Amino acid sequence: MGQQARRRRTRRKPDRARTMNGALVLVTGAGSGIVRATALAFAAQGARVLVVDVSIEDWRWIRSINLDGVIHGCRAFGPPMLERGSGHVINVSSGLAYTPRATEPAYVTTKAAVLALSQCLRADWHAQGVGVSAICPGVIDTPIATSTRFVGGQDDAKIRARTQKLFRRGHKPDLVAFAIVDAVTRNRAVVPVGWEAKLGWWAHRLTRSPCSSASPVKAPPALPAPLGTRHERRPRVRRVPCGRRCWPSRRAWRCH
Repeated sequence: MGQQARRRRTRRKPDRARTMNGALVLVTGAGSGIVRATALAFAAQGARVLVVDVSIEDWRWIRSINLDGVIHGCRAFGPPMLERGSGHVINVSSGLAYTPRATEPAYVTTKAAVLALSQCLRADWHAQGVGVSAICPGVIDTPIATSTRFVGGQDDAKIRARTQKLFRRGHKPDLVAFAIVDAVTRNRAVVPVGWEAKLGWWAHRLTRSPCSSASPVKAPPALPAPLGTRHERRPRVRRVPCGRRCWPSRRAWRCH
C-alpha cells in the first residue's frame, strides 16, 4: 500500500499549459512599450492578435479638461506666487475623487489625480507662503450632465435622462463659490461641498486612516513616579503598526 501511494504521488501530471496556436487574443492600448511587445509575443506563438485602442480619444478629452488644465494653470501661476511669497491656488476636484465608481472610471481617475496633485503642491509650497486647496463638490446643478460624453454601457437615452434629472436636483453653484472663498480666507486643504461629498469624505477618512489597519493598542499602566518628585515619567515613544510616532494620552493614543 505504501509503494502504491508513493507511485501515485510521483506520477506525472498531465501538461495543462494552453496552446496559443490559433487562439484569439485581445490586446488593448498596444501602441508601444510593454503592451506592444506582449502583442508581438502572442503573435509569435501563433495566436491571432486583435489590437484595440479603447476610447483613447475619450480619455484624452476628459483628461485634457479635468487634469491637464489644472496642471497647466499651476505651472503658469504657481512660480510667480512662489517668487512673491504669497498667494493661493484653488483646484476643483470632485467628491468622486475619493468615492470610486465602476461607471465613471475616467472621471474618477482624473479628479483623484487633481486631489493628489493639490495635496502634493500644498505640502511643497506651504513653506513659501502659497496655499493650495482642493474643492470637492458633490452633485451640483450645472450643465455637466448635458455636455459630458456617455460611452459604453452608459450611452443610453434613459441613463442620460436620469443623470440630467439628478443634477437638476443638485446644490446651487453658489454653494461651491462660497466654499472657494472660504477656502482661500481660511487656507483650507480639502473642502467637500454638499452633504453627499462631506459624507463620502469622512467615510473615506475613517476607512482609509493611517491607523485603520493597526490592531488596537492598549495604553500601558502608569509608571511609578521617580524618587523625590511628584510627577510621573513621560512614557517612551513607541512604534505601533501604523508606522507613526505615538504616545498614550489620558484617554487614547495620539499619532503625530
